[in-house]
Amino acid sequence: MGIRLRAVIALLMLIGIYVLSLAIVAGAGYAGYAVWTHSSHGAAAGKVSLLLAGIGVTVLIGMWKALAPRPSVPHGHPVTEADAPELWAQVRALAAEVRTRAPDEIRMIGDVNAAVSEDARFLGLKAGRRTLYVGAPLLLTLTADQFRSVLAHELGHYSGSDTRLSGLTYLGRETLIQIGSRFGRWNPINWLLRGYFRLYLLVTHAISRRQELLADEFSARVAGRDTAIAALRELPVADAAFDTYLRHYVSWAADHGYAPTDVMGGFREFLAARPDQLAKVRAEPAPEKHSRWDSHPPIAERVRLLSAFGSAHRVADTRPATALLRDPGALMLAAERTAFDFGTRQVLSWSELIPAAAVASSQHVVDRLYRAAARVAGTGPGGLGLVFDLLAAGRAPELATRLRTDTDDLGEYVTAAIRATAVASGAASWELNWAGPFRLRGADGELFALGFLVTEAVTDPASVPALRARLAERGIDVAAGVQASARADARTAEPLFGIANVKLGEAEHDLIVTDEGLIFASSGKSDEGTARMSELLAAGPVAELAARSRWLPFEEIASTRVMKESPVQVELTLHGGGTLLVKETWGSEYLGKKVQRNFRELMESLND
Repeated sequence: MGIRLRAVIALLMLIGIYVLSLAIVAGAGYAGYAVWTHSSHGAAAGKVSLLLAGIGVTVLIGMWKALAPRPSVPHGHPVTEADAPELWAQVRALAAEVRTRAPDEIRMIGDVNAAVSEDARFLGLKAGRRTLYVGAPLLLTLTADQFRSVLAHELGHYSGSDTRLSGLTYLGRETLIQIGSRFGRWNPINWLLRGYFRLYLLVTHAISRRQELLADEFSARVAGRDTAIAALRELPVADAAFDTYLRHYVSWAADHGYAPTDVMGGFREFLAARPDQLAKVRAEPAPEKHSRWDSHPPIAERVRLLSAFGSAHRVADTRPATALLRDPGALMLAAERTAFDFGTRQVLSWSELIPAAAVASSQHVVDRLYRAAARVAGTGPGGLGLVFDLLAAGRAPELATRLRTDTDDLGEYVTAAIRATAVASGAASWELNWAGPFRLRGADGELFALGFLVTEAVTDPASVPALRARLAERGIDVAAGVQASARADARTAEPLFGIANVKLGEAEHDLIVTDEGLIFASSGKSDEGTARMSELLAAGPVAELAARSRWLPFEEIASTRVMKESPVQVELTLHGGGTLLVKETWGSEYLGKKVQRNFRELMESLND
């Protein structure tokens, strides 16, 4: 499919949007005229005409909003020629090879990605300023040869004028979104626009997949077939590694109020410490999953097509891609400041951050054990001493039930409490480990391990004194294990699904169900509930949403009773003795699949 044909199809699809929109406006206008000329009821005709006029004006406003010029604000950190003379030289040489104009600027971003954009004018007919985006994680993962292949692929999009077509496809999507978002979910006009939106995505994504394959050909021709294939196969490895690093190090620390001084520096250490794990990911087959909604072909298909190209001998450049930068550390540090917003979190070096965050994380977990122990014992704040008293009294099953777990998991909670108490006593400290889970090392320099004694204490009350004695021998003061929080927070909660327009008492709320509790957020309005809940979750961390809403942790719910299955009505009895009645309405909307059934099952499981 040539550039002209792709341009014609994209333009026709865009024109179709405006034809459809104007047809809606014309239809509303004609219907209003017909009502006035054929109705004998002036008041009723006026109301209907006003409604139809509102439909026409709404469509026109949506079209205007989409067409209104917006200043293009590039993201990322600019990479000047002084920052990376070799990178700029490579980019210009590659642009010449693919016969296109080089980008006007290069920007570094914090994603496992590389991309190009062009601020084209007049529906892509006039060339504009070009920007090449390079991901810092990619530079840390790829070799110089592989990164050169990625650059050739991206510049190939310029050569095929794909970046100019992207303006057309973006304008079409934006127009449909702007118009459709102004009509309610159950409005027939919304259904019509959504149907065209699906058709629009099917056609434009098919064009996009073809563009990706053509850009792959540029990559193979310029950088070499084998290098292009190696780069493609490395992309899912880099993506998986960076995702794991962010979840288990950066995001985990952020959940507990800390941020690292050097995100990319930590990723470099993470990669260096896990060669075997990365090798296993590389050995996995290339992804073959394909959907007609994908904008990119599956990597397995791209590799198969590239394998058909001839392989010319080339001098390999196996240096790390960061060798293309003059001072990689300084440049990536500047780039990550634009990519990551840690707010007011305390910024620490990795060697300081891990111990501090591990202490906060441990306390977050063991506080749940201590609160449960206090409820079982019927006393004030709990602690490790109280937990041991309950175990010695043979009340481990009660404690496990209050935690909604079994004795095996109860042992994990007690182990976590002992570790936190060991740190609080100064008998152990947490240690950064890039190759796996963080380690707890005792004052004697040995890794901290008391698992077998904990297992015995949970299952045999008579063994609790032996565990106490062993802790005392290691300098662990049981009295240092104290409850820090009287109430569970939502810092580690993950959203599961949502129900809009739920009544809590007489007030309507949007209910966000997490794996640790329920969030009741004020709904504000009665329609567009799904979009409203999506916006709530996209606005920031779940913990922040819980902090400004009503947060009900599952551990505060003593029992539940499903009073009605559809719409769902559930009575919640709290440990404090009060009750809450949660009622769906017939106007409730759902965020997620099989929400009603999942909610009922979750509520019933709280009685187990």
